[in-house]
Amino acid sequence: MRTKKYRLWAIAALVVTVTGFASCLKSDDTTPQRPPAYFWFIGAYTGHINMDLYDNGAKLNSSALTYDFTAPYQADGGIHIFTFKKNGSDSTLAEDTNLYDSLQSYTLILHGDSITGAEVAAIHDDYSSTSTSKVNYRFYNLSTSAGPVDMYINDSKLSGNVYYAGQAGFPGVFNTTDATGSGNVSIKIKAAGKDSLIAQKDNVPLNVGYPYTIYLKGDKNGADDRKLAVGIILHN
Repeated sequence: MRTKKYRLWAIAALVVTVTGFASCLKSDDTTPQRPPAYFWFIGAYTGHINMDLYDNGAKLNSSALTYDFTAPYQADGGIHIFTFKKNGSDSTLAEDTNLYDSLQSYTLILHGDSITGAEVAAIHDDYSSTSTSKVNYRFYNLSTSAGPVDMYINDSKLSGNVYYAGQAGFPGVFNTTDATGSGNVSIKIKAAGKDSLIAQKDNVPLNVGYPYTIYLKGDKNGADDRKLAVGIILHN
């Protein structure tokens, strides 16, 4: 089972791949009564607000979540209500309620801005088309203001005319590519159909056989941490 295989890799990989939210994510010390479901959280909501995250009413973070957090999480399969609230408040920012199956993998993305509001997209990760001999990837445009974009790895365009995912949708399937060559790569985001570079991330290790979610985040008029930038997570 491909999902289980990726999660076995996580035993060795999570220590070095997790940043931010993972260090404050609480885990259950009791022995699970059934196999867990696996989650990745991506924070791409650009509103200037700190947040708390709850799973079925239980707070998961011990310190405030800020823009651009990422974190893995696992919990028993079943119905989960994931609720984002303003830090230290009972004011709900966004919420998702779904039935999550044991031994399945999901990505939950908090996206939007202070004008459109925040939303949670719950994606069932589909590994059915992944390859052990190629790099596996999917790309989301999570910027409400960037307009349609093209995504390149080095100088090869892999995704074209991609609109904001909050309108265009969040496909769960991963694509494959041979375009990575050897060594680390540059991920480039350009305005659709143009040679206008709007974001770039260099020296990115993309390893054959592994699945990655690549995404554009931020605000085209943003400054500092909220300017347009490339994000990436490794699903292991």
